[in-house]
Amino acid sequence: MQVQSIAWGTAQSSNWLFATSAPESKASHVGSHRAFDVTTNQLLFTLKNGDAGEDLAVDSTGKRLILATSNEEQVFVLETYDIRRNVGKPAQRVILPPLPRYNVEDTNMKSAINAVSFSPDGIYVAVARSDNVTHVYDSRFLGRDILYDFPHGPGTEGTVEDTKYGVVKLDWVEGPGSALSLVTGGADGCVRLWDLKRAKGPNDGTIIAQSDSYVSWFSLGDPHKNEKSIILGDGSGNLVINS
Repeated sequence: MQVQSIAWGTAQSSNWLFATSAPESKASHVGSHRAFDVTTNQLLFTLKNGDAGEDLAVDSTGKRLILATSNEEQVFVLETYDIRRNVGKPAQRVILPPLPRYNVEDTNMKSAINAVSFSPDGIYVAVARSDNVTHVYDSRFLGRDILYDFPHGPGTEGTVEDTKYGVVKLDWVEGPGSALSLVTGGADGCVRLWDLKRAKGPNDGTIIAQSDSYVSWFSLGDPHKNEKSIILGDGSGNLVINS
């Protein structure tokens, strides 16, 4: 078993650490998802979900947890938990749209939910997927239709890795007047900015950084603090730094 993702609590749960695990072998899909109090080194509770962990996140109030998991049938599930109650049972549960299915023997390919994140206001949940798409849901009503579908273009190098990872990272950005945007990095080597009030189609994401290989990671900075606006790392080992 390996730790798949960890997340610190926020606000009233700021002393809590949340962790989700997954097996090292793709043939197994058993996981464990736990909350710890770092001030006492005590286990607080275990979530009642035995599937393999994909990612997890806590909202800005420190009251809700979002957890993505997968099972042996390659079914991906998104759940929210009321962590104030410490009961470990999901408040909401939704099966996500299918991802491509691969044989267990194919070690080069694996479908995944790469990242989940609450928006700063807690209204939205963004889900970064290995099929190169980000879906945005209303966190209060997960069972309703997807609110936004933000796809990246295909990779340009023609390698296996072009189609392996998809959207690997996302970040929320708050603009003037509480304008909310989502930033994603995908297989086309682009980091794109999506305005939730305007974006309706695949061509509506503004490219804010670009490289020749698929995006492996990016970090947003604050120019007002003398930081670079964005640093992009790609799958070929290159760095793109924008002022």
